[in-house]
Formats: sequence, structure tokens, C-alpha cells
Amino acid sequence: MEEIQRKGGINLTLIGALKECGQAAGDRVIRNHLGEVSWGFYDFYGTCSILEAELKAVATGLRLCWQKNINKVWVEVDSKAAMLLCIQQDKGPWEVQYILESIHQSVNKMETQFSHIWREGNKVAD
Repeated sequence: MEEIQRKGGINLTLIGALKECGQAAGDRVIRNHLGEVSWGFYDFYGTCSILEAELKAVATGLRLCWQKNINKVWVEVDSKAAMLLCIQQDKGPWEVQYILESIHQSVNKMETQFSHIWREGNKVAD
């Protein structure tokens, strides 16, 4: 993280959430190299798995960074499974392959670093 931040990159902190009724959503918080919050986003995904919600949050966050000409991104995800699928360039389960393809395309265009963050340490995106 520190290496990307030293290079003027940003931090993208993500949460995918599944509500009691089976509806999913995702939050993203983007912080600059000083750790200051630059923007925050929320998306409603409808009925999907928690893994899908996490990966959709990653894909959308990376796409938004690219659109804003930010190509150095440290991504924090509170789902270790989602993080591993992103960094291993794995196709993953069939129901999320299209999302992973989008993530892998973004990762190949950008300088990225992924890490797992415990949900309790992820208060900024809650």
C-alpha cells in the first residue's frame, strides 16, 4: 500500500453487503495518498451472493478510478475469497466469471495492489 501511495496513487476500500431479504449492495470509499477521503459510492445490486456483491464493488471501483485517470490503486477488500480471486487472475465460479473478467482487464491496465482488511477495521466504508 505504502508504495502505491508514495507514487501518488489512491486507496479503494470496498464492502459488499447482503441484507436479510437477500438483497445485496456495495460501498466504496476512495482516499488520496494522504489518507483523506476523496469520494464515496453506494450501489444496489439486487439479489445476488455476497461474493458477487464484493466483486461488483471491486469492478465498479476500478472502473471509476480508470475513468478519473487514476491508474495506481491499492484495493482493500473485506472478503478474502474475493481478494484471492482478483489477484490470482482465476476464472472463479461460473456465476462471477463475467465480473472477474472486468476486474482482470482493469488490473492489466493499472498498477494495483490488493489486500484483505477485516470488516472491523473497515469502518470508513461502513
